[in-house]
Amino acid sequence: MKKTFFVCFIIVAASSVYSQQKFELRVTAKAGYYFPASKSRSPYVPDNALSPGIGLDLKYKLLEKTSLLLGFEGNYLNSSMKTFGNNELDVKFHSLNIPFNIKQDFGKHLFIIGGVTLVKQLGGYWNSSSSTSGPQKVPEYNWQVGVGWNFEKLHFSVNYTQGFGEVDKKIKTASNSFAATYIVHKEIFVKFAYPLYGF
Repeated sequence: MKKTFFVCFIIVAASSVYSQQKFELRVTAKAGYYFPASKSRSPYVPDNALSPGIGLDLKYKLLEKTSLLLGFEGNYLNSSMKTFGNNELDVKFHSLNIPFNIKQDFGKHLFIIGGVTLVKQLGGYWNSSSSTSGPQKVPEYNWQVGVGWNFEKLHFSVNYTQGFGEVDKKIKTASNSFAATYIVHKEIFVKFAYPLYGF
């Protein structure tokens, strides 16, 4: 009898531990539409462009319906911009993004999400201090809000992200020159997340 009770206790305890997994590693993919704006009304602003990305995030279940998300994403962003003299630049704002978000579930399916993202541009910018204004400041910081839907495993959301302020972008045009633009990052995107491993 004691052995039976002990075996039952082990099974229940193991099931309880398994059911209380706190962490989940997920693969993520996004498809965005980038539409920058200039508060200073700069005449030179990059064109709107598509902005896809892929990455991983780690989900931590803080409360029954509240989770914390920390991600690492590679983001592709290739735009163009007219400069003084009507020259066209190939603008590359590819970046490594590190989003930190809070996800709040409502019921079984609906959720809202919000947080901040560190954006580290991967090249294409002026990084020399030889100019009077200095190099471009990297990284940048954006805020994000969104609403989504939990399917059985797949998580889908529609999001809006924007920079906390205007950024002095210095687009490198040659080894010793750059084109400047003052813009606020604005983007709307859809995002998918799928679990790979829970622990």
